[in-house]
Formats: sequence, structure tokens, C-alpha cells
Amino acid sequence: MSRAATLAAFAGLAILQTWPLARHLDTHLPGLGLGDNVSFAWNLWWMREAVAAPARTFFSSPIVFAPLGAPLVLHTHTAALAWIGATLLSHLSVVSAQNVLLIASLALNGWSVFLLTRMVTGHGPASFMAGAIFLVSPVVGARLMGHYNLVAVWPLVFACLAFIAWWRRLDRVSGIALGLAAGALPFCDYYLSVYFLVFAIVYGAATAVRVGLKRTRRSGTVLSFASAALAVAAAAAAAAIAVASTDVIVVMGVRVTARSPTNR
Repeated sequence: MSRAATLAAFAGLAILQTWPLARHLDTHLPGLGLGDNVSFAWNLWWMREAVAAPARTFFSSPIVFAPLGAPLVLHTHTAALAWIGATLLSHLSVVSAQNVLLIASLALNGWSVFLLTRMVTGHGPASFMAGAIFLVSPVVGARLMGHYNLVAVWPLVFACLAFIAWWRRLDRVSGIALGLAAGALPFCDYYLSVYFLVFAIVYGAATAVRVGLKRTRRSGTVLSFASAALAVAAAAAAAAIAVASTDVIVVMGVRVTARSPTNR
């Protein structure tokens, strides 16, 4: 499967995961109500205001705490995505652009992990599976309830991919690519810069210090069957929760509730 076809497949999976959001791009935002989710729509709107008026800067707003104004440097600004929404998606409404960015970010999450895994392993099907699993992972999906800054993980993955390429080649081109990818992270979210630094240190240490492991065929077979059994059990549990007519399930006398995607 080509890279373009893989990206298209992940885009379809992203639309399916967020369905029916694609039918309500201009009128709805993901979430349980008005909260943090609306603040990211404000980020996109304010970026459009800043782009339209060159005298303004996105990282400071005179309308916040008016008449004094307030800096937005330490605000969860998602400047990179907001800039895309204010330029490439300027023909869309603020809400539509925000929703397109969310769906596109999920697709790019899966695609970036696919590219990273294929670079490391060279195994196409396993890389595609890794990307699909990451795309629908709960740790990212739960952020769709309002923490949109943590939905777009793909800049971090691309930075990790650039780091590995640079580590292997140590040439100028890969160094420039690494600098651009890592330099863009603070404009996506400051968390990503910290995570990237941890990755770079751990990856460098792991490649410098190698530990040999020997696995027997029998233990590998047992582990494979155990992993497959756990995966089937998890899928069955998820399906049972999805079709259950109640949000309270009693398991061996223990009450398990699933009242919301974040289970709050």
C-alpha cells in the first residue's frame, strides 16, 4: 500500500471514529458541553484576527482582561494549528475549520506512527496496524472531549521520526529536517517539546547501550497466544459495553459505570 493510500485509509478511520462530526462540521464541537473545547475555537478566531491585522500579534490580546490586555505566551494557544485554520482553511467558518483540523490530526496521528514504525521495523502490515491502533487509542480519543491541544500528536511523532533519521545519517539535510520538526513543537503544544526531549535522550541511550535477548520458540508461542487471547477479551468487553442498554455493569459484585467517554 502506497503512502497516499495509507493516508486515505487513516483519514477514513478518523472520520469513522469521530462520526457523526463530519455531518455537523459547521454547527457542533466534540465534548460534553461548553468548556475547554470552545477555547480552542477562540484560538483559531484570534489567529485570524491577528493575521488580518499585521499590527496585532497572536501571542498578546488587548481584549483579554481589557483594557489592560494579556499575554498569551503561556496560554494553551495551539498556534501552529490555529495558523493553518487562519490561512489554508480561511474559507471555512471557525467551527468548521476547528473540526477539520481535529479529524485531520487524528488521520495524521495514525499516518505518522505508520511511517515511524515502518522506518524502524521495515514491516508494512505491522506498521499499518500500529498506526491504526494509535489513531483510535483512548489516551488520544479522550482528549476529543475538550483538550484539543493533545489530540494533535503527529508533530511529536514526525519530530521523533526526524530524530531517528538524523541519528542514523548525521548529514546536513536530516539535521535541517530535525531542526524544523523540533522547532515547530512549542507552537503546537509545550508538552510535546518535553516529550520529544525525553524520547531523544532515551533513544540515544538505548542505541548506545544494547542488551541482547534470547527468546525460545516455546515461550514466544505462549506469549503470542496469551496476547491474542487478551486482545480478543478486550474487544469482546468493548463490544459488550457499546451495546449494553445500561451504563452500570455489575461484575462479580463490583459496580462498573461508563456514563461518559471520560468516565467522570
